Amino acid sequence: MNNSITIYEPKRNNSLTVYKENLDLFFRFVTERQNIFYKRFVEKLPQPWTNDEILRKYKFTNVYRELDRGTLYVKNEIIGRGKPEDVIFNILIYRIFNKIESHRAIGFQHVSNFDADKIYRTLKKIEDSRKPVFTNAFMVSGAKYGGYEKKLPNMVYGVIQNDIVRNFDRYFYGIINSKSLEEAHSVIKSITHFGDFLAYEAVIDINYSGIIKFSEDDWVNAGPGCRRGLDYIFKCKDAFSYADLIKILREDQRFHFERLGLHFKFWHGNDLTLRNVEHSLCEFSKYYRLLTGADTRIRKFKQSEEDLKIKA
Repeated sequence: MNNSITIYEPKRNNSLTVYKENLDLFFRFVTERQNIFYKRFVEKLPQPWTNDEILRKYKFTNVYRELDRGTLYVKNEIIGRGKPEDVIFNILIYRIFNKIESHRAIGFQHVSNFDADKIYRTLKKIEDSRKPVFTNAFMVSGAKYGGYEKKLPNMVYGVIQNDIVRNFDRYFYGIINSKSLEEAHSVIKSITHFGDFLAYEAVIDINYSGIIKFSEDDWVNAGPGCRRGLDYIFKCKDAFSYADLIKILREDQRFHFERLGLHFKFWHGNDLTLRNVEHSLCEFSKYYRLLTGADTRIRKFKQSEEDLKIKA
């Protein structure tokens, strides 16, 4: 493993040991990934956007979550389309499939007249044409929520119809009356199929809508990929939670960019939030595994033909 150094954390009265090369690599990674975004979408330059072979060959999400294709879809085509309850309903549906094409196929839904049979037929037609209905970015549970053998009917009937629609008032008012981002996350997590990871994706989307208004720096949920990324950076961390470590990286980001001579392009001048750091650590863990030869199963980069609607 890389050479380690000990860092004293006065705010917590504990010492922290990091693998310095990996700490530096993390900040170099996010800088180069952000450079790629700028060259591609702001400066509108042709490929190649980087000399980093891994970043050229494999798919990595943007450093700022709000700039990702899926998030932009939520912001541009779901948020503001209807009443708050329907916006939340569509965000939950979208995140179950996490696929733009699937949500576009069924269209903007209204919880008051949701037609599960119609939605199922539309998505089944896509599935029968051998096109994916669910994301391949992460594993979608095959649990038999509705007692069906196939994943699609279990999600449409077992999750959306039998839980979200049936119990929507409880979920909706629980979310909008939450006193914190963490509390809203807990409400969503109680929905069938929505674990920590998926609930965090949904609550951040809902937060973008303004229906709830919390800072992304109030609370963070460290997903499995993020925790792996932190394990590559921090050695002795028993006195710290994963959330503590994310906060340390978030608080010290400008120090490290300056220390390493990196000219990070802050989006609209905004520091990376806890959510952005958590999200980037997950991507960094993929990058590190590719760099060390530990994993080559990461998705390859394929340029989308669709231009993102980004306000530079």
